[in-house]
Amino acid sequence: MNNLFSCTFPNIGFVGCDLTDDEFNPILEEVNEIQNNFENTEPMNHRLIGHIEHEYKITKCFDHIQSIVVPVCQMYDKTFNHVLQIKNYKLDGIWVNFQKKYEFNPPHHHTGDFSFVIYVKIPYTMEEENKLTPSVSEQFKVNGCFNFYYTDVLGAVRPWKIPTDKTYEKKLIVFPAKMNHGVMPFYSSDGYRISVSGNLEVNK
Repeated sequence: MNNLFSCTFPNIGFVGCDLTDDEFNPILEEVNEIQNNFENTEPMNHRLIGHIEHEYKITKCFDHIQSIVVPVCQMYDKTFNHVLQIKNYKLDGIWVNFQKKYEFNPPHHHTGDFSFVIYVKIPYTMEEENKLTPSVSEQFKVNGCFNFYYTDVLGAVRPWKIPTDKTYEKKLIVFPAKMNHGVMPFYSSDGYRISVSGNLEVNK
């Protein structure tokens, strides 16, 4: 046996970045206003699949978030040679999730062309979460994680977990809206796991 070689099939994933204070602070300001006034903020539960009590519409920093997320979508096109290859996108709704202990988002996908998540506040670490599942193998420890689900070339559904704990605060990720994903429950904190999400579509 000579000249053994291998090949890995191409696939697509997600892209992300850290937000600067100037990018992040206007978002945090509106999130704090909503958190202090749940009763007078437009709920989004009727439009979302999450098993989360407090989900609300973002309005004041709509244009600000669009100015941040659109360039990352363009970077996605360049990074993955994405099939869309379109440079103009527009936001189609933004909401904020105040996720409590035991709440979760089951596997799902979104409408539009791209989706994003901005991690505002995460009240736990992976170390704290993993202590609660000492008998589970490391590869199966998923509490508190954001999971993607994709089909490999053999047809099997594979997970890709992102350990979204305190270290992910002020981070933004962007991915195709049709990519299946979900958010696992956390158990080690009584605080809110706060994230801002939304969808983008081609600006025709």
